[in-house]
Amino acid sequence: TIKKDTQYFYENLKFGTIAIYNSSTYDRVQLTYDVKSDDYAIHGIAGILKFPDNIEKCRVEMNKIANDVRSLFGEEAVNRTGSFKRSHDKSGKSLAFYNDFQFKDNSAINIYCTDWSEKMTKENGWIDELKVSIYSKEFATFLSE
Repeated sequence: TIKKDTQYFYENLKFGTIAIYNSSTYDRVQLTYDVKSDDYAIHGIAGILKFPDNIEKCRVEMNKIANDVRSLFGEEAVNRTGSFKRSHDKSGKSLAFYNDFQFKDNSAINIYCTDWSEKMTKENGWIDELKVSIYSKEFATFLSE
């Protein structure tokens, strides 16, 4: 079942992701694992909440979660905030706003809201969303390369 439902979001097929849709807290939970591992070692867990056409509410929720992470970890993690254009949208109109926390061992917590452009929503059905992710040091390093 895991192999059948795996999606590959990265050109290098080292990591695969499966989605679970029956969470009581999130609209979708994603588990990212090492596909070459016999024990399906999980390297990333993400919870996604949809915010259809409501990026401001998404950003409020993102900031609440980021404050909780800051209060839990304090100086244990370097916190960066900002925004970037989503590479999936060649028009440059889709933006992500983020709060990233990187730990000394390179593991990370990433919290971000994506504000998809109207075109991306119409063409792909993509909805503005909040994503809260926890990454192992291996997966965080892989993503930064």
